[in-house]
Amino acid sequence: MRFTTGRVLAAEGQDIAKPDDTQYAQHLPMAMFWKYTPDARLVGEDVYMLADPSHHEMEDSELFSPDELAAVAKSFLHE
Repeated sequence: MRFTTGRVLAAEGQDIAKPDDTQYAQHLPMAMFWKYTPDARLVGEDVYMLADPSHHEMEDSELFSPDELAAVAKSFLHE
């Protein structure tokens, strides 16, 4: 899933009801496969789109607050 604005989606050619700063969730159905050597070294990636992307306008209850985003980002930091 990708979170972006109607403006960005419209610029990419999507038919968007509100091509402005309205927040959208874009659904990108895909399959990803990773190639490894026998000693487990990553040597490649194949990505296949399974269907055309779809999107929906996000409701206020679905949006992250700046504090929630900061907490998620902080959870990935190693101390």
